[in-house]
Parts: sequence; C-alpha cells; structure tokens
Amino acid sequence: FFLMIRRPPRSTQSRSSAASDVYKRQVLEERKQGSQRPLQGISTHGLRTNPNDDPLTSRRHNTVELAEDNRPKYAIVGLDLRVVESNILQLGKLFALDATCAVNGEASAKKGRVCFGSELDAAARTLNDIPVDKKEAAVFMELSHDPGVGTFFVEDKGQGSGTFIKVVKDHKLTSDSIIVVGNSSIRVKKSAEGHLELEFYDGPIKGTKKKLDPATKSKFTLGRANDCDIPFVDDGLSRVQTSFEFKENEWVVHDSDGKKESMNGTWMLVDRPILLSKDIFLKVGSTLFEVKIKK
Repeated sequence: FFLMIRRPPRSTQSRSSAASDVYKRQVLEERKQGSQRPLQGISTHGLRTNPNDDPLTSRRHNTVELAEDNRPKYAIVGLDLRVVESNILQLGKLFALDATCAVNGEASAKKGRVCFGSELDAAARTLNDIPVDKKEAAVFMELSHDPGVGTFFVEDKGQGSGTFIKVVKDHKLTSDSIIVVGNSSIRVKKSAEGHLELEFYDGPIKGTKKKLDPATKSKFTLGRANDCDIPFVDDGLSRVQTSFEFKENEWVVHDSDGKKESMNGTWMLVDRPILLSKDIFLKVGSTLFEVKIKK
C-alpha cells in the first residue's frame, strides 16, 4: 500500500531547514543558562509558525527541555527498525542502531549518521548503510543521535521520493504540516482564530481550500463517502480516509475515523529534521520500517 506514497511537488514544501548540530548545541547551551529560545528546525512538518506544537514528542512545547540537573530530557539510546514492506530488503529483517549509530554492531560508513538510500553508487560501491531502493547513487534519509538532546533525529536529504511518518491516532498538527492521502497533498494551516485551513496542492481537487471551524463541530472527515465533510473521488482513498479533530484546544489528525485503518494510510511528510520520542512507522524509498525506541 505504501508504494503509492510519493513526495509532493517541490512547490508544496516549505523552505529547507537550517538546523545543524552546531545550532542544536548552541541552543542547548543557552537553555542551560536559562534561555527559553526554541530549538528551531526540530519540530515535525511545517514552517514552525507555532512553537507550541511538537507532534512527535511527548511534551507540548517545541523546545529542548533539560532535567533539573541539566541532563538531556530524553534517554533514548537506540532504535530497532523492522522491515514491514520492501522491494529490496527481506521482510522482518531487523536493524538495531545504538547511540554511536552503529548498525547491528557495525560502524556506519558516515561517522555518527546512518544513511538510507540506494544500495550502490555510480561506481558500484556501497553508498548507504541501509539500502531502501534500487535507485542509483542517492542518499534519501539520515538518522543521527545527539547526546545533548538524548535522542535520534530523522532528516530527509531530498534525493528520493520523500520520507514519511504514518499517522495512526491523535497526531498533533503543526501549522504548515503536509499531509499525503491517496494522490492528494494537503498543506495544513492553523489560524489565530482556531480554524484549521486545508489547501490541496496536488491531486484530483488541486487548488481547493477548506476551512474547518471548531465552533460548528469538533470532528471533520475526508474521504470518498458522500457523507464525509470533504468528499471527493480519488482511487487511493477509503470511504473515510482521514479525520481532523479539535480536542483539548488542539487540532489532531487520525487515520480513517481513528478506530480503524484506511486502505492506504494517512502520511505526514518529513520536510525538516524531526526528533524521535516514541515508536513510529517510517517510510523511505520503497521500504516501510516499524521503528521502536530503546531507553
């Protein structure tokens, strides 16, 4: 099912992130000295217009918080990546990453980073630590561990079909998130009045804009069914594909109605480095991984 998911046209994506290891550490030092400066570029999806959203972390605020003794907020020392679907890797294959970014006990080719992409470069030499597609000479995604933060970061490198996180339930939305469902790409914006604005940049209803007002109802559905709040024909959609809900003063997105899964899933584009704090499903190239954190 996931092979249908592809990177939206470049015009739908926000500017590239300027987040870097030096920048992250600089902000961490400022935080130790009492600064509340947000760690820009580390939230998921969007232009960071609202610093109070961080849908992939267990905390509400989009800042790197340190414990009282100034130790990192997180204590994630490894990841287990299990292959769920792929046209190049054996299903069920497990890749265990530690904090040095060694893969199954072997040092990564690029120190401190695990590279995902094509298996070989143009000279038929090994290019990536974990091959995810047969496309030649490309690095699709990198995973790195930052001991100052105490967790891993995912960064799409812009050379493949995109890196995506599968939405399941209660996935908090940031302004300028990009959601991909079926053949449609949707940019999500949150207004100061609390409305959720959807703009379809790709797909059968390209150019359409919808405004969801929580004063009228708390939950809105999108799909092929005529009784959906946003119905349209797309051969990649389920009858109820995605739902947007306003709960506890936050907009969240669910796959389908939040009780069952849609046919092809609801996906969030990784368009800047993101911080991992919980188990997720991650799609890169033609490969889907189940990612479990280790503390």
